[in-house]
Amino acid sequence: MEQLQKLYNLYLDAGLISNQVTFDMFSNSTREQQAGLYDAGTRAGFITQTPFEQFETAFVKKNPKANLRILLWKLVGRIHQKTHLLILGVK
Repeated sequence: MEQLQKLYNLYLDAGLISNQVTFDMFSNSTREQQAGLYDAGTRAGFITQTPFEQFETAFVKKNPKANLRILLWKLVGRIHQKTHLLILGVK
């Protein structure tokens, strides 16, 4: 959680989020919101070589249900990617 607090402070200090966004709100952001935060961080130059999959691990709680949510999203993404490739005829 310390890593996430540092990330929150960085985004707050840079003005990428307002002070109306509490740490609790930030830490409980959805995967879609995390993607937006990732994009904002890359545009601001904070994130240069970190893939989104690594970035989102900062939001993983010590809660098995939260970990399961991320694993499920990754699985859905892989299934979607493979389905798309099959539709295109790529093996």
